Amino acid sequence: MDIGTHPEVDHYDTIGEIKVDARENHITVHGDVLADEARGGHFPAGYFTNPIFLGTIFAGALATLSGYFAFNLAANSLSNINPDIGPSENYLWVPLAYTITQTLAFIMIGRLSDIFGRRFFLIVRDFLVLIAVIRGATAQNIGSVIAANVFIGIGAAVQFSYFFVLTELVPKKARGLIIGFCYLVAVQGNASGPVISKAFLAYTAAQWRWCYYMLHINKTRRQIIRDLDYGAHVIGTIVVGFMTLVAFFFYEAFVPTGSLVPSYLMKNRECMMFVVFAGIGGMLFHSLTILWPSIIAKLYTAELIYNGWLSMSVGAANALGTIVGGITFALIGHVRYQLFTAVTMMTLFIGAMASTTQYTKSRSVAFTVTGMFFSGFSEGLCNASVSFTVNPEEIGLAFGVLCGLRVCLGGIATAIYDVILTNRNAAIVNSLIPQAALKAGVPSSSVPEVVSAVMAGAANDVLATIPGMNDTLGAAVHVASQDAFSGVVKVFSWY
Repeated sequence: MDIGTHPEVDHYDTIGEIKVDARENHITVHGDVLADEARGGHFPAGYFTNPIFLGTIFAGALATLSGYFAFNLAANSLSNINPDIGPSENYLWVPLAYTITQTLAFIMIGRLSDIFGRRFFLIVRDFLVLIAVIRGATAQNIGSVIAANVFIGIGAAVQFSYFFVLTELVPKKARGLIIGFCYLVAVQGNASGPVISKAFLAYTAAQWRWCYYMLHINKTRRQIIRDLDYGAHVIGTIVVGFMTLVAFFFYEAFVPTGSLVPSYLMKNRECMMFVVFAGIGGMLFHSLTILWPSIIAKLYTAELIYNGWLSMSVGAANALGTIVGGITFALIGHVRYQLFTAVTMMTLFIGAMASTTQYTKSRSVAFTVTGMFFSGFSEGLCNASVSFTVNPEEIGLAFGVLCGLRVCLGGIATAIYDVILTNRNAAIVNSLIPQAALKAGVPSSSVPEVVSAVMAGAANDVLATIPGMNDTLGAAVHVASQDAFSGVVKVFSWY
């Protein structure tokens, strides 16, 4: 459905270039009649200073903060989670489980809460996340962490529902500002996640488990560990999820009315434009959140806290851009030109990251900050704009599809980039490291062990323990491994 041709929508206000439904009559929705006061627009005296309104706004912002922490803390601890309770080749499913389940949850929650209201979903969210963080904090294997993130991802979809929950509580022209405010409150979850996760690893005995920890009141930790079901299997989760997704699309294609994602929404060009651009931003944010810390560790520093500070260049810049995008949406308008500028700048600076080597730390961080700022800026514009492309009774649907596609593409991109990075790293290391080791004076009998150590990410002191090696030769091989990895980054950074 293109909003400009819908038979029930024929009167509009205009914000910049975006059409806004301005009717005062009741409208029919989901087989019922939606009263005008339920659509917003009537704000009694004292509305914006009412404790209930203020509490709702801050609750939405704090829920968003929790949703960002749920992803960023674990994503920045993967290199420690896997060796501690693994190793497992399925460790990348820890963040992917979060993004994949969040995709379907966004679509369902957005559509269903339009019909049945938001409160029930908020209550269920708290229950799911409570159970999931207990499971994650007491996990004894990677499969248990993945299972925890399945439910955390579902809960996070509701935590991020402030997109449509809070925008309905303010005037239309303030929607961008309210989104910017929520990001301002939640910025610590997005920006400081890398530093906080590294601090857990460096300064606490529980290390990465603080990503999920909470207080245990009625049971001891031993009892919780004993009572939890560790029988979840990753393969079963994947198969069931895939079958559910296939069934969902078949259902949507053949059910004539009442579908979760109506076919007319896909024909709404304005809505789909914002959905696609938000999806591109999600590809960059989710993949760089996971992979950029690994690149930093390989090329720039092995010190955890410093790695965290450098890794903040992704989340902090993205959050700042989102805040600014929400503000300029309200103050400037002309969304088309703002979005074109943001996407152009994002493409230039993220593409420039292909020049990353171990000698370009400052430049690469600057490119990351600038590129992710404009990525967040474009997302802020999309978040504020998409609600104006559909009828008021379908705001949840529009946001659900936008957020669902964003995290879905983010998960797909992360998997693709990780495969490229891993495969190319193996090929280049096997090609260049033997030559570099022999040139540095490493005995030929020790070269295979050196290659294996480099592939495993061994530090210089570990390399020095290999027969025929010493600190000098270890340092030379380490530099060669950085050179090889820089070649991988150049191939990998085509995105």
